[in-house]
Formats: sequence, C-alpha cells, structure tokens
Amino acid sequence: MADTYRTLKLDVLAPGQLPSQRFIVIDGDASVPLALRSRPFAVWVRAMAPHSHGTLRLPAGIVESFPFPRFMQFRQAPGGTPQLHFHENLRREAHFAELLDGLSRLEPIELAHEVLSPQSRRVCDLFNSHFLADLSLPELASDLNILDQLIERNLQDYAES
Repeated sequence: MADTYRTLKLDVLAPGQLPSQRFIVIDGDASVPLALRSRPFAVWVRAMAPHSHGTLRLPAGIVESFPFPRFMQFRQAPGGTPQLHFHENLRREAHFAELLDGLSRLEPIELAHEVLSPQSRRVCDLFNSHFLADLSLPELASDLNILDQLIERNLQDYAES
C-alpha cells in the first residue's frame, strides 16, 4: 500500500543522474516546476489526495491526471522520451514576455527550492496569473471555481484523447 503514495518534492536531476523507481519524473523545461508550484496544482492535490495525520500524501495518478495549462505541451525528445515544455509559439505572444524574461534570469534549481527568492516568487506569481487566465478565471478565483475548471479541463482532455 505504501508504494501507491508519493510525497511531493521538487528537484532537478544532474545530467546522468537516475531517479529511483519511487519517483514521478516529469522531464521538460522550467514550466514543469512552475506548474507543480502553481495554485491550480495545489488546489488539485488538496481535493484529490487523502490527508493523514497532517501529512499530505499523493496517491498514484494525482500528478498524471493533472490538466496542465494549454500553453504547455508534451513533445517527444530526440531519444523518444516525452517532455513537458512551454508551447513553442509562446515566445511570440507579448503577454508572456515578462514571465519568459523572468525565467531567463533564473537557474532551474532555484524553482525547486522550498523557500523561493523574491525573483523566483515573482515568476511563480506570473505563471499563476497565466494559468488562471488559461482556465478563464480571474486571479482572485476561489479554490472551488479553480477545481471546477480543472475538472472540466480534465474531462475535455479525456474526451479528446
């Protein structure tokens, strides 16, 4: 039973480093830690994962079923491994310029730290704003509204696959 639960921890693997089988690995660019730090992801996990003695544990399938924003896409890497990235057309969209500029000033490991620097926090806030807009929600949307939209997106994604 313990193997079906996972504790969420963000980290960046060094080149050549392999994770143990108990990790969920999402390969990709800086959009991955931003998505996993986002408010919509936190709402999703709180709604879908059981709580036990004040500890949040992630059952298998919670991360895999999360509906990532439309401005992210899975692509096949040269070795055939799927990777999650910002959509390739994003750089042409002016309203994403501040987010992408802020990201260009950070090292990927900075987004995996438990305590974020002010610059990292700003980039996370910008990502949250874009993610909520992608869900057609205002920045001050309630958790219930966010969850409703995520479930709707999940159903749409499932119907399209």
